[in-house]
Amino acid sequence: MSEIQAKAEKSLIPAVMNETDLRSLVYVIRGQQVMLDSDLAALYQVETKVFNQAVSRNIERFPENFRFQLTAEEYTSLRSQFVTSNGRGGRRYLPYAFTEQGIAMLSGVLRSDVAVQMSIRIMNTFVEMRRFIANNALLFERISSIELKQLEYQKSTDERFDKVFQCIDNHAESQQKIFFDGQIYDAFSLLVSLIQKAEREIVLIDGYVDVNTLNLLAKKQPNVRVKCYTYVKTNRQFAEKAGWPLFLELDEQDRYNFEGLRIPINNSIVEMDMLVLSLVKVLLDSLNEKEIVSHLTGTYEKLVGSISKLEVWFQEKQLTGYQDHIKFLRNLQELRSSGTGHRKGKSYQKISKVFDIQKENYTETFSNILESATLFLNYISTHIEELSK
Repeated sequence: MSEIQAKAEKSLIPAVMNETDLRSLVYVIRGQQVMLDSDLAALYQVETKVFNQAVSRNIERFPENFRFQLTAEEYTSLRSQFVTSNGRGGRRYLPYAFTEQGIAMLSGVLRSDVAVQMSIRIMNTFVEMRRFIANNALLFERISSIELKQLEYQKSTDERFDKVFQCIDNHAESQQKIFFDGQIYDAFSLLVSLIQKAEREIVLIDGYVDVNTLNLLAKKQPNVRVKCYTYVKTNRQFAEKAGWPLFLELDEQDRYNFEGLRIPINNSIVEMDMLVLSLVKVLLDSLNEKEIVSHLTGTYEKLVGSISKLEVWFQEKQLTGYQDHIKFLRNLQELRSSGTGHRKGKSYQKISKVFDIQKENYTETFSNILESATLFLNYISTHIEELSK
């Protein structure tokens, strides 16, 4: 080869191909650092076909640990790492990978100054990468450990989310929700949804019903009936007709007992106990005993307690159907006395059977208690005429 030809070949070595560029062409396949035939051909400035033909003519120099052909799965995995195709697409055969020993052998096969110089640079790159890996082995081990822990944590988190979503899928839609200050639209949407789902009847228990409430109820289905029971409304109607309130107004410090009445948020007996106390305060402790007794015509000795006085009053007014309501009020009083804070003795065992407390479905138990209280107020409303005479 002439000196002019040698200089020409030297000038063909890519000037921009620095050590960093070379490292980007090194891949780890089957646990070894390798370079692909197409990349090596480009570095040696020959066509990939010509490059592989030269290797094939000297195949005895390239055993399996010097050169091997990628499987389809390996090539697919490798292609996903390519930033750009750079001519790697459209191949008719799977590429060959050359190990460090195979690349060292190439300089003796291609026999050009370009091949020799490029092989030296590639070998230096391999040495530098081995040194880098050796010097940072501990760091890589820590990173691998962190990644493993992260994968384990991610798996654990995914499993927890799966359990949550499975629990949601396996349970019916919640009938109760908590809304925080400012979530007016969410609360309004839930109310509209509940009203529209009603098929036969809507029963509303509230202390005050205004135009906004009626507008909400107007969104019901055409054939659905609506009943509104309000403690305040019943008491006001009775006072207007009889001239005195059946229930005394709660003090400001006790008003929370009425305002906080609701179906329990949690299936907790402690919460139910608190609601029972509030309901007794509203229905029994607030009964206007003085006025009730003043309107009795007979003389009754040993007439103790608001419930007994209410029962006699109903009797004197010759009302019918009040017995179940009186029985409910007495059971409610007994539940407050023997159950709340105690839950011991034969009395509690007996009253717990009356309200099915032993089932431990406290939300349903108090819902039934509230319904009975509502029926009692409705009974008063329907007999205001007789009671006010």
